[in-house]
Amino acid sequence: MLNWTMGKVSRVNGMSTGRMAWFRMGGRGVSGALSVALLAMLCGGGAPAPAYAQTKMSPLTLQAPEVDAIDENFVSAQTGKTHFSIKAVALGDVAFSPTTVAGLYFQYGGAIADNNYGYIVNCNPPTGYQTYGGVFQCTAPSPGPSLQVIHGEERAIFILNTSTGAYAPASNDGSSFTDGGGTCTWTKRDGTQISYVGFHVSGNPLCQSNNISKITYPDGRILTYYYHGAFSTADVNGQSPILSIASNSGYLLKYTYPSTPTYGGESSVTAINRAYETCDPAALSCSLVNPWPTATLSWQIKTVSTSDNFVSLGTSYNPYHHYIFTITDQGSRNYVFELDSYSRVISYQPPQATAPMYYYSLCNVLSDGDTLQNCFGRAKWNANKTPSDPTSQPVSQYFDMVSSSTKNGQTWTYSFNPSLGSYPAPSSWKHTVSSPLGTTITANGNGTPGTEQVYQQGPISSVTLYDGTTYAYEGSWRNYVSRATTPSGKVTGYGYDSRGNLQTITETPYSVSGSSAPTITRSATYPSPCGYIVSCNKPTSVVDGNNNQTDYTYYDTTHGGIRTMTGPAVNGVRPQTRYFYAQRRAWYRNASGVMLPDSGYIWVLTSTSVCKTGAASGDGCANSGDEIRTTYDYGPDSGPNNLLLRGVVVDDGGLSLRTCYTYDMYSRKISETKPRAGLGSCS
Repeated sequence: MLNWTMGKVSRVNGMSTGRMAWFRMGGRGVSGALSVALLAMLCGGGAPAPAYAQTKMSPLTLQAPEVDAIDENFVSAQTGKTHFSIKAVALGDVAFSPTTVAGLYFQYGGAIADNNYGYIVNCNPPTGYQTYGGVFQCTAPSPGPSLQVIHGEERAIFILNTSTGAYAPASNDGSSFTDGGGTCTWTKRDGTQISYVGFHVSGNPLCQSNNISKITYPDGRILTYYYHGAFSTADVNGQSPILSIASNSGYLLKYTYPSTPTYGGESSVTAINRAYETCDPAALSCSLVNPWPTATLSWQIKTVSTSDNFVSLGTSYNPYHHYIFTITDQGSRNYVFELDSYSRVISYQPPQATAPMYYYSLCNVLSDGDTLQNCFGRAKWNANKTPSDPTSQPVSQYFDMVSSSTKNGQTWTYSFNPSLGSYPAPSSWKHTVSSPLGTTITANGNGTPGTEQVYQQGPISSVTLYDGTTYAYEGSWRNYVSRATTPSGKVTGYGYDSRGNLQTITETPYSVSGSSAPTITRSATYPSPCGYIVSCNKPTSVVDGNNNQTDYTYYDTTHGGIRTMTGPAVNGVRPQTRYFYAQRRAWYRNASGVMLPDSGYIWVLTSTSVCKTGAASGDGCANSGDEIRTTYDYGPDSGPNNLLLRGVVVDDGGLSLRTCYTYDMYSRKISETKPRAGLGSCS
C-alpha cells in the first residue's frame, strides 16, 4: 500500500520540533534557493526579536544538518508541490505569513492559510489499502488511536495509550500532549506550549480542535488569540476566523475583513504597537491614527480563452477562470501569483520582477474523470480498478505535483516513481529534480506509515543534493538525519538520545593521498530523566573536537535560561559567566486606551558576571576586584514600555561605562550612544 499523508513537522531554527513525512517543509521556502546548513556547533536560538534581545542566553549546542529541500523554483523535493511562505508583516513578536503546503493553496474566495492558524485532527489507522490523503489527514505510526497537532507549517503526531489516557510523541522528540477536556496542549521540546480549544465526539477518546487559544513561551511571553463567532466543533474546515493575536509585550496583529469575517478571508493584516495606539483585540476593526505596518491581500479574476478542462469541482467551478492573487507586504513589495481554476499556483512574480518569472506545469485529471495530463507518463487514472489488481496503482498521489517548472527560459523537470508494496510490506517512493545543467536532487523513502519500526525504514531514506552530498535518515518514525556523505568521501555521523537530542557528531576524513587526519568527535550531555522540559533538552556540557569541555547550569523550574556557563581551563582557571534574570511587565494601552501594565510577567536578562583572571566564587569572584559586571536596562516600570533594551552598563570595578538606545514606535532602534563614564541613567 502507498500512503502519502503528512505525518510530521519541519525542522525550524535549529533542533527539530517534530517532522513532516518529508524532511523540510518550511522556514526558508521564501528564499527560493536550496540550502544545507551544516552548523555542527553554534550559538543556538537565532536572532530574537528586538524586544527580547537580552531575554536569555542560549548554550553552545550540537546541531544536525538542516536540509532545505525546497528548490530554487519553490518546489519541494519531497512532495513535488509548490511551497511558498511569505513573511508579509511583522512587529515585535507577532507576524503574518501566508503559506502553501502540500494540499493547501492560495484559495480564491478565502481560506488563505497562514502560519498563525492551528488545529488538531485524528489520524487514520495504518491498515488496508490507502492512498494520498492530503494535508488534512494523517496516518498513525501504530494501530492505536493517534492525533496530529498543527500550527502553521509545523505538525506532530501523538499516540494515545487508552489504558492510561496519556499521549506519547510518535517522534520520541521530548515533546508532549495533554488533554484537559476544553483545552488540549502541545508542549514542544523547548517548553513552548500551544493551547487548543478542544472538543470531543462521543465514542472517540481523542481530542479534536479547530482553533489555537494561546501560545505560551518559556520566558513568559504569551500570544492570545481572538476569533469572530463561536468555536466550531465540526471538522478541520470549521476554523473560526482570527480577529487579532495579542502579545503581552504590547504588540497586536489585527486581521481586517471586507465583510463578515470568514476563515482565511482577510483583506489585510496590520501589526500595531499598543504602547502607542489603542486597539481592542476583540473588535471587528480599529480606527487607527498612526500608519502601522500592513500586508494586503487582493484578488482579480482572469478569464482565459482555453478551458482548463479539469474535473468539475461543483456548480460554481468555472474552467475558464484563473485568478491573480497579490500579497503586498509591509514594505509595499508585491508577490504576484497566477492560480488556475483549481486555485493552484501556475506562475509566480517575485517582488523584484515586473512580470512572472516562474511557470509551473502540474499533474491534472481531465473532465472525463480518467484522462491524466502532465502526470509523469501516466495517461489514465484507472480509478475504478480494485487494489488487488497490480496494474491499478492509484495515481491520486500525483495530483497537483509539478511536472516541470520554467525560469528565464530554462526548464527543470520533476519525476515521481512510487513502488507499490504488498500489504503489509511497505511501498516506497522516489522523487527527482533535474536542473537545466544536468544536475539532480533525489529523495526517496517509505510510502507506508506504520511500518517504520518493523522494516527499519523511515518516511525518508536518503536525499542527494545537486553537489552529490547524500544524507541518510534513521529507519524510524522519528527519521532524523543519521549520516552525511560528501562526494569526496567525508562521512559525518549523528547520534541522538531517546528524546531526540543530538549527542554526538563524528567526522571521518575522506581519503587523501599521504594524509592521515584523525577522526573528529564532538559530543553533548543532557539531563536524564527529563525533570523540566524548559531545560532538559539543552546540553549540560558540550565537548568540542579538541576535547575541550564547556558546562552549563540552568534555571530548571522557571524559564530555562542559562544560570552559569563554565568554559575550558585557561592558565589553570575555568572561566565562568553567570547570568541573572528578573520578571518585568510591559506597559501598553488597554482596549479603552488606558496605559496599564500587563498582568503577565516576562523574564529578562538583567546582568552577567565574569572574572577577569581568577576563579568564580558563588555569584561573584574569588579575587577582590576581579569581576566585570554587565547590567541591562529595560526602562522604567511605567508606559509606554515594550521591554526593549534601553541601556547596557559595563563595570569592571574601576570604571563604569553606559551605552543607551532609543526606539521609535515601530520598535526600530533609532539612536545609540557611545559607552560613557559617569552617565547615571538612560533617558
